[in-house]
Amino acid sequence: MNDSQETVVCAIHSPMAGKVCPLTEVPDPAFAKKMIGDGIAIEPTGDAVYAPVDGTVLSVFETEHAIVFENTEHIRLLLHIGIGSMRLQGEGFTAHVKNGQQVKAGDRLLSLDLDYIRQKADALVSPIVMTESYDSCHIRLTADKEVEVGDVLFEILH
Repeated sequence: MNDSQETVVCAIHSPMAGKVCPLTEVPDPAFAKKMIGDGIAIEPTGDAVYAPVDGTVLSVFETEHAIVFENTEHIRLLLHIGIGSMRLQGEGFTAHVKNGQQVKAGDRLLSLDLDYIRQKADALVSPIVMTESYDSCHIRLTADKEVEVGDVLFEILH
């Protein structure tokens, strides 16, 4: 295969409904400068977070504001709900999964109290990022403005 051909390793589907926001606009420099990984952010409008693809829940943070997820192609994703949401100590979040659990795309991972999170966190915007570099893999954003659960957010290319 020559350099001009790229193959789609997988598509990452939106784990929540909401307004799409570029990572560069997330009010947290670790996300905005892509230090954690590349991806996209969503300002959620629904009260739940769903599995973006089939895979395994590697880690539900103790404060339930974030989940590390690995898909069947061994791509790791961080689903981080809100900015400054760790300070809420789990208030406003209810996890429906546990570490090591296998899930299918569309399974409910978290329930959210959006009003509480909006009032208490720094921002509601929620990054979804590929957390590691994988042998010259990169992402191609496909989402625009508004997304529903299950819409393709980005593709991982090799």
